[in-house]
Amino acid sequence: LVFAIAATQVAKYSALTARSNLALTTGLGLGEGNRLGASVSVPMKLQRRHGHGSMRHAKAYFGEVTVGTPPQKFIAVYDTGSANLVLPGRNCRSRVCRMHRRFSRLNSSTQRRISCHDSQIVRHGKGDTLKITYGRGFVRGMCLQDHICVGGVCTVGNFISAFQESNDPFSKFPFDGVLGLAPASLASNKLFSIVARMAFGHALRHQVF
Repeated sequence: LVFAIAATQVAKYSALTARSNLALTTGLGLGEGNRLGASVSVPMKLQRRHGHGSMRHAKAYFGEVTVGTPPQKFIAVYDTGSANLVLPGRNCRSRVCRMHRRFSRLNSSTQRRISCHDSQIVRHGKGDTLKITYGRGFVRGMCLQDHICVGGVCTVGNFISAFQESNDPFSKFPFDGVLGLAPASLASNKLFSIVARMAFGHALRHQVF
């Protein structure tokens, strides 16, 4: 299975040239596209689950996403029921987090702590935190901004670095985090929608996958 998204035919590093403007953007111009376009395919894997609990008879499709500078690689489930990118953080030391790769703020020169409420960069003191539920499970984490790439298409985007994750369902899957692909209206705020930010920055032609 492949995950395909409409993308402009630009080099990876050319797509990153919009990062300064994107970091300061408050409006996304959702629904807008540009006149160039091609496609990018990301190899996907499928896991089927049968059994008991909140994730019985579930299917999970997952693929690679990179975050940070230099890029840190993760495997994320491509989720059409949520709109945030969520990854376990290095400061999450529970067993379920240690089962997976965790994002290290110290190893990324471009990460920024932001407010979960309005996406403003937190320069002094501690920022707020966010809790997101997935069925009977949940994650709780801080909000960060960094370079995010999917299949060579990149943007500066917001994501949640979890410091707490529930065992169910995250201990039952091989993926590290969740890449939400639902409409931006389901994100914590519009700036957390990776697909919307890629479209606004002309890395994606349209918000289509």
